[in-house]
Amino acid sequence: MVEIRWKKGDDDGLRIECDRGTGWEFLAIDTRPHYTDTHPGPAPGVSALCKYRAIYLLADEVVGMWSDTAEIAIPGA
Repeated sequence: MVEIRWKKGDDDGLRIECDRGTGWEFLAIDTRPHYTDTHPGPAPGVSALCKYRAIYLLADEVVGMWSDTAEIAIPGA
């Protein structure tokens, strides 16, 4: 599991996207820090590189700019 740590400010929440090798996809809207990605991960013996990015939400609208992309290598079990 991957934990996405973020700070809550005046915003309403966070839109989180993930790229598991097939392009950016919606992952979650989170309104309380922090978010845990419970995706089961790659198949046994297969490693994966997952990328995450996030953007703040205010009144259901995106605010600001996308975060830097965070990458994590997940080894196959």
